[in-house]
Amino acid sequence: MSTLALSARTPAFRRPTVPTARCLHHMMRGQLAIRGDLVAATGLSQPTVTRAVTALVGAGLIHERPDLVQATGPGRPRIPLEMTPTPWLHIGATVGPDGGTLGFFDTRGRTLRETTFPPGRDTADTAEHLIAGIHRLLSRPAPPVADIGVTVTEPDDGHLGDRIAEEFGTPVTVGDLTASLAAAELLTTDTTTDPILVIHLDRGLTLAVADDDGVTTHPVDSDLGPDTLADQLTTAGLTPGTGRRGFSGLLPADSPQPPALRSLLDDRARELGDTVVHHTRDTGAGTVVLAGPGFTVAPGGYRHLARTVNPNVDKRVAIRIIPDAATLNRTAARTVALDRLLRDPAAVHADLTARNQL
Repeated sequence: MSTLALSARTPAFRRPTVPTARCLHHMMRGQLAIRGDLVAATGLSQPTVTRAVTALVGAGLIHERPDLVQATGPGRPRIPLEMTPTPWLHIGATVGPDGGTLGFFDTRGRTLRETTFPPGRDTADTAEHLIAGIHRLLSRPAPPVADIGVTVTEPDDGHLGDRIAEEFGTPVTVGDLTASLAAAELLTTDTTTDPILVIHLDRGLTLAVADDDGVTTHPVDSDLGPDTLADQLTTAGLTPGTGRRGFSGLLPADSPQPPALRSLLDDRARELGDTVVHHTRDTGAGTVVLAGPGFTVAPGGYRHLARTVNPNVDKRVAIRIIPDAATLNRTAARTVALDRLLRDPAAVHADLTARNQL
């Protein structure tokens, strides 16, 4: 089992570095490729790419398509390559206070099956809910499971990963949710000298920075969470909703919003904008992703957040908001599920062979 350290640069979440991983990553982002395409995309030499392709073919991850060769003149024909139908499963899960999202992914990262599971009373109970969910989704006969990845919002004491590894006899990676989201951004962008900043706001505010050296998570002292907002609403004589501790159901359903509520939310949006500006400057980020429902608790506050951020951040910085929790959970689960494959695909194949899964 490998467990990712929190509040530190993680040894895992990073761009693929070994030749087989770099070639596979390029193949995952397209359909067909020839060896020359891989040389151009990875910057590796022709002999290195040839060896990597041979290893990936041997691992059953890609295959040649001689039937698609097109004559282009004299010389050896260039045989297209494509990824094979997934030879095994990658399982990913995101665990939070309200329960979790569980997904089965193929080697391209496509979602094959997905479900949710209820919150646990503690880590041990959460592990059993997750294990039960995996068993429900596994078909009979079950395909080989390459590895299992889990993202969490609270530091794990090791029990979660140990219990899952014990149940399935499979390598398990446990990582931080915000770090997973930053890694997902890293894996969908080309090499850049500008860091990628992810600010996640739900129960509290967390921050992760990704660059070509990997992902670093940072603790953030902030009072922008739902508990503080609920206290502010109560102080202002506005009764918060009776929903969960997160932002959903927190605000009164009054329409139109009373002036006191609008003023409170506008002040909060400006404070949130100041926080974004501060961390963008500190990290030198070229891309900023604002993730989680905390950024959309007051849609009318967008203009105040934008008015705070836009004049104070370099205009070349790309900023976008991803509020949907289901999308974020799926993205994080996919990233941690495929982390080991994108570090060393040949090692994943060797491990499955050693476990007599292939």
